Amino acid sequence: MSGSYLRWLPRAASLLLCLLFWQLAASGHWNLGLVTFANVPSPLAVIHAALGLGDSGRLGQHLAASLSRVFAGYLAALIIGIALGLAIGRSKWAEDVLLPPLEVLRPIPAVAWIPWRS
Repeated sequence: MSGSYLRWLPRAASLLLCLLFWQLAASGHWNLGLVTFANVPSPLAVIHAALGLGDSGRLGQHLAASLSRVFAGYLAALIIGIALGLAIGRSKWAEDVLLPPLEVLRPIPAVAWIPWRS
C-alpha cells in the first residue's frame, strides 16, 4: 500500500511544477520562440474566471452553446460521411472520382484541420 503512495508523489509534483511554470510564463508574458504566453491567462486567472462564470448563472448557456456546435459538426460529418461512403460503395464512377482525393486527405491528422490564427 505504501508503494502506491510513493508513485503519486512524483506525479503530483510534476503537475504542480507544470502549474508553476504556466503561472510564471503567463504572468511574465514569456516568448519562448515557438510558444508565446503573451495572450495566455495564468492558472489563477482561469480559476477566477471559472468561479465567476459559475456564480453568474451563465455556465449552462455556454455549455449548451458549445455542445450544440459539437453535435452539429458531428451530425454534419456523419451525414456527409455516410453519403460519400454509400456513393463510393455503390457506384464505380463515384469511387473513381471521390476516392482518390479522400485517400490523399485521410492520413492528415485531425488536429491539422483546426484553424490557426497568428
